Amino acid sequence: MEFGLSEAQRLLVDSVAGWLRDRVPLARVRRFGDADEGRAADLVSGLAELGVAGVLIPEAFGGVGLAALDACLVAETLGYRVAPVPFTAHAVMVPTALLLAGSPAQQEAWLPRIAVGSMVFGAALAERSGARGDAGVICVNGRLSGRALHVLDFAADAWLVADRAGGLHLVAADAPGVVARRFLAVALLLAGRSRTEAALQCGMQRQTLRDWVHRYNAEGVAGLASRVGPEPALRLDDEQMEALRALVVAGPNPAQMGLCAGAVSICANRSSAAFR
Repeated sequence: MEFGLSEAQRLLVDSVAGWLRDRVPLARVRRFGDADEGRAADLVSGLAELGVAGVLIPEAFGGVGLAALDACLVAETLGYRVAPVPFTAHAVMVPTALLLAGSPAQQEAWLPRIAVGSMVFGAALAERSGARGDAGVICVNGRLSGRALHVLDFAADAWLVADRAGGLHLVAADAPGVVARRFLAVALLLAGRSRTEAALQCGMQRQTLRDWVHRYNAEGVAGLASRVGPEPALRLDDEQMEALRALVVAGPNPAQMGLCAGAVSICANRSSAAFR
């Protein structure tokens, strides 16, 4: 029995690690740690193009359709580079919840957006297993109220929120109560409170508050609403896409490119689905 990684899994790790090597230097990681840089949009979109965001999402929804072990390998690689990007909630927890418990309409609406990186999901699930006295979310007549702590990817476009009864809810970041909290944080700063104090009182990180201040300065209150970014535009024209399709369908030359038979088989099996 083989307990090591397969050739395809090693290729996955090498691809992600190679892509991150020049894009996430230690200096950039430190800028995030010092709250001098907001969400790394270039990293989020670039990793989505590699298939990282859709690692567990089926091909029918624009993902790669790999297994949990493959997601673990990606997480390990991102952690090794201390990459400041959403992954655990965005690419693992939320897609898994949507696939297991989401309706077909919810799956169609959200999974493709996650796969292409046009929308980032966070998760607020900690209070389901244990909440402090001042935390926890309840659902009454379809409306959520309460406070969620330890939110993964707080500066997301939407969150998967667990209530105390075990229900799961998709909450957009531009929901009225969420925008009001951002406006309150900005108002506290304008009133002379420190960024640390305002962020703590409004349940967000200093770096997140800094991002909203920039948006508020540029656009006013309208800038405090979350916006779903457009799906990445194709970088190849029709002629180039047809040439690429022909190359993929033909498959690589193992002798010339040094690929194992397993990798060639995977490429051939995926070619028809990728260009439907």
